[in-house]
Amino acid sequence: MESAPKLSVIIPAYNAEKYLQRCLDSFAAQTLKDFEVIVINDGSQDATGQIADGYARKDPRFHILHQKNKGVAAARQAGLDVASGEFTIHADSDDWVDSNMLEVLYGTAIREHADMVFCDMQIIHPGGIVEHRIQKPKSLNSIQLMGEMLFDLNGSLCNKLIKRSKLREFDINFVKGMDIAEDQYMTLRLLAHDIKVAYVPEEFYHYDHTQNETSYMNRGMTAYDRIRPIEMIAEYTDITPVQDYFDRAVFHIAFEYLYEPERLCPDYQAVFKKHLASYRRVKGYPFRAKLFVLLRVHGIRLPLNEIKCLWKKLTCHE
Repeated sequence: MESAPKLSVIIPAYNAEKYLQRCLDSFAAQTLKDFEVIVINDGSQDATGQIADGYARKDPRFHILHQKNKGVAAARQAGLDVASGEFTIHADSDDWVDSNMLEVLYGTAIREHADMVFCDMQIIHPGGIVEHRIQKPKSLNSIQLMGEMLFDLNGSLCNKLIKRSKLREFDINFVKGMDIAEDQYMTLRLLAHDIKVAYVPEEFYHYDHTQNETSYMNRGMTAYDRIRPIEMIAEYTDITPVQDYFDRAVFHIAFEYLYEPERLCPDYQAVFKKHLASYRRVKGYPFRAKLFVLLRVHGIRLPLNEIKCLWKKLTCHE
């Protein structure tokens, strides 16, 4: 009877024929050999399924699930349900990773007895602009880190190795139909518990914003999509220790959607009015920015050009 692999890589794929090979090649080339790759072909209408099947035929570590299109949350959950590794990590089909990522993250997890290990990442923007997204935390305390991943750090699962038994222990699963920020929600859910976390200051993961036309980054996220995982965390756990991060997160989104297209926030008041206390309490923003948000949630339209100028000043350091 074969032993379970050290870790499981879960890759949802939908109409990914243009870039899936690059992603799968980066895992086939890993210096760590004892792992499995689970590709979930989520009802693709192109050659995604055939490409994935080709890897499964030549490498027994690759497994392919074919299903009708159910969305990325259901695809990730399907992969998680059949995963057998001690640890799991997710990747998007249009991204790729360095060849030593799994070896270093797994080695760190074992050496430090960690339930979660995360690393830095690169984001590739149109025009070949590379953003170095350093993820160094202020604290490795799980609750404090949950706060940082509400606002300061990237909450996605793609740069995080997670002990699978902890997901089962706390009954953490993807939310059906929640296909944007679904992985941030999972990260926040896990960090709300007392787990051991480790950090590796290496840019192992390469997040490509230039390829996938169906990704949320390219089609636009609604205000509800952005704020939903943050609100859901606040509903079931005490966020008092990280209230300042929560306040900054909801205010930042509320301010950003002052000038986003109307289609992304057709009912600003309904989405944001419930967080009035956070807008008044938030620190680190000028009074004028807070005033704009407070006026808008009360139905008062604002000068778009002035909002854009202020937003540019506030975010010029990013």
